[in-house]
Amino acid sequence: MAMIMGAMMPGSVTGALINDVGPDNDDEGLDDIIDYVHRADKIFADWQAAADFLKSCFPNMSNMDDQAWMRAVRRTCRERPCGRIVHVWATAIAKSLDGQRGSVDLWPLFRSLRHGPLVVVRGGE
Repeated sequence: MAMIMGAMMPGSVTGALINDVGPDNDDEGLDDIIDYVHRADKIFADWQAAADFLKSCFPNMSNMDDQAWMRAVRRTCRERPCGRIVHVWATAIAKSLDGQRGSVDLWPLFRSLRHGPLVVVRGGE
């Protein structure tokens, strides 16, 4: 998202921390992201169901307790007037990557972040 915003709205991103993604992506990693975004279209009955979903998406994050998952989901979801919980991500951007295996060059997007502080974190788990 930061790379896309930096390219489409120059000056809108004054710094970024990018976690586990960069300008070089293979199809397997892209498939994982697209799968996650498609599953994120869910509507949840309550906050606990949303937290359980988020936890299931990141099984390697065993260092997070239930309170940490709840904090994370409250930062990434909103409650609708009907009481249902939904993600507030711009999922249409990631969905646009569907069907573009092997053809996505993220270097121009990555370079759009060169004007501010940038940290890229890559971890095995």
